[in-house]
Amino acid sequence: MTLIWGLALCSAFEFSLPGGNSALLAGAAVPVAANAFSLNPALLSNLPSSSIQFSNAGLYDLPELQYNRIGFGLRPLALGGSLSFLSFSGYQELTAALAKSFSLPARFSAGLQGNLYALRVPSLPDQLVPALTGGIAWQTAGFGLGCAVQNLNAPALRFGDLIPVRLLLGAGLMPVPEMMLAADAEYSESAWRFKFGAGFEVHRALFMSAGLATNPLQYAVGSTCRYRGLSASYVYHFSPRLKHTQVLGLGFSF
Repeated sequence: MTLIWGLALCSAFEFSLPGGNSALLAGAAVPVAANAFSLNPALLSNLPSSSIQFSNAGLYDLPELQYNRIGFGLRPLALGGSLSFLSFSGYQELTAALAKSFSLPARFSAGLQGNLYALRVPSLPDQLVPALTGGIAWQTAGFGLGCAVQNLNAPALRFGDLIPVRLLLGAGLMPVPEMMLAADAEYSESAWRFKFGAGFEVHRALFMSAGLATNPLQYAVGSTCRYRGLSASYVYHFSPRLKHTQVLGLGFSF
């Protein structure tokens, strides 16, 4: 039973959908809405457009372990947020997030995000756990840098576990308008994890992406079909240590 709750908690606090519905994996410096409310809130000041996104992830090929998230980013207000739900064999978690970014001189921006975890674990009292994330970003034409600290208030769960503080350092590069390259370094619980991603706009209606992460080793490939402001995505995650994860996504930009 401990293994089951450990898997659920690992997914709850460490699983994310960087890039929204792409396979880039890295994204702490890539200004899209989903990266802003899952990685670095400072990116909200540099969104290319406002958007609404929905993602559904079937984690590790376990039918009972499901993760759903709906999120938004409003470019004029530099404001974003999300609502996500994870469930597995009696464990339930609802997470609400709201983030705001502020433009600073010299192409810098800073952001702050508040998360509220509502947890339900069998045989334990329900609980609400607040968490804070802060970040900064620097963006210029075709290049960006980002830094964020997630769970910076070191929130504690009632049954003794801590939600780990996580440091993210990221860089994003667009060598040509059709290509995106990204790299993140993540430090948490005395260990480093590195993430890399590449995406290419094959056609204005088709975006292909791939990613690689270490510790544990993980691969991802995905595609996004776009028509005007609508988008539909599929991403396949694979790790030698765990079964595959599939992510389906829908989005609307305006």
